[in-house]
Amino acid sequence: MTTATFTPPLSIRRIRLLDTIRSASGEWTTLRTHHLYRGAGWGPKRATARGDLKALARWGYLTQHDEEGRRFFTLNRT
Repeated sequence: MTTATFTPPLSIRRIRLLDTIRSASGEWTTLRTHHLYRGAGWGPKRATARGDLKALARWGYLTQHDEEGRRFFTLNRT
């Protein structure tokens, strides 16, 4: 018996965010992502940006980093 790995489908917005993170790299905060979304017209709420970053980390695309008073995400290179 084999165990299948399930990767949930990504929305177009999350695919575009992941593509942008791959090309621009660096540290991605809720604020940076929110600015990207506002500029592209993808979603006006900070909660949307925060949720997308957390979802991409939960699914293994990003790594979450927590420092004192600061949270950011980077591309998971593994």
